[in-house]
Amino acid sequence: MKNNERNMLLIIVIAVLVYLSYSIIKDFILVLLTGLILTYLFYPLFSLVHKKINSRRIASFVSILIVLLLFTIPTAILVTKLVKETNNAYSNIINMVDESSLQNCNNRICMSYNKLYNITAQYNLHERIAVFITNIGTKLSSSSINYVLNLPSFIINLIVILFIMYYFFIDGKLILEEFKKILPLKEKSKQLMFEKIKNITSGVFYGQMITAIIQGILGTIGFYILGIPNALLLGLLMTLVALVPLVGTFLVWGPTAFILLTLGIIQDKNILIIKAIILFVYGLLIISTVDNIIKPKIIGKKTNVHPLVILLGILGGVSFFGLIGIILGPLIISMTITLIKMYNEGILT
Repeated sequence: MKNNERNMLLIIVIAVLVYLSYSIIKDFILVLLTGLILTYLFYPLFSLVHKKINSRRIASFVSILIVLLLFTIPTAILVTKLVKETNNAYSNIINMVDESSLQNCNNRICMSYNKLYNITAQYNLHERIAVFITNIGTKLSSSSINYVLNLPSFIINLIVILFIMYYFFIDGKLILEEFKKILPLKEKSKQLMFEKIKNITSGVFYGQMITAIIQGILGTIGFYILGIPNALLLGLLMTLVALVPLVGTFLVWGPTAFILLTLGIIQDKNILIIKAIILFVYGLLIISTVDNIIKPKIIGKKTNVHPLVILLGILGGVSFFGLIGIILGPLIISMTITLIKMYNEGILT
């Protein structure tokens, strides 16, 4: 067999094996990427633990325990507190509505409501609305059941992510060095490329985290000034939902403003209506500005990519990858643009 034929056969065999390997792990690619990103982000923690514990395996295990505690304890406390406060708020609203029914108040809004109520009563719209709400409840129940059924899949993915982190904490540097050897580039080009990738990854992640924290702080300040109960709890919740694209912090300040407005109308208290308007304007012009303008600028500055590209990367990333796309989307877009620039500048040759 000639050398050309042998090389062609070898290429075909490698291509088939690569395809089969991809087919085997394709369902876990997103999980793998998530594990790699988390490994990179928490590697400084592992390095710190490894200074105290010589064994890399034990240090890796301890690091993962710390990461789990960092996530689970605050989340458990926040969820418990949130459920409790939500139940209290619901009970208070029901009591207020019972004490100050819209049908018994005398302001203009309530009078308009009474007229609308009488008109809708003639066409049995109340029953139709009740059926509509019941259908919504049924759909929500079905969604809840689906989430419960998907829980085993979530647990499996979480376990895989933890295993990926464990082994990459231990052998991550060796795997990276082996990967560098495969790349057909000069050593200087490899170092420069990976340095840029490192800067992009840290820029995207810390840009997301910084803006989420800023929004949480701004939210807490706004809630506190307006005298809204549990301002700190709402601020912490806002920090978490700030990572959700498009709606983000609106999931917190929007319903809060609506509740204030509703209570103001029911109780005929103008101060609550004014607070609702202030909160809505504050959330729309101040808090949301951080997410839509400042976040892309922070990430764009660190990655040397235009803020508009970063914003599109976040939105497209979530659409394609899910929640982890918040990081993967702008990361992949930024890396692509950076590598193209490096190629045009002759760095990758």
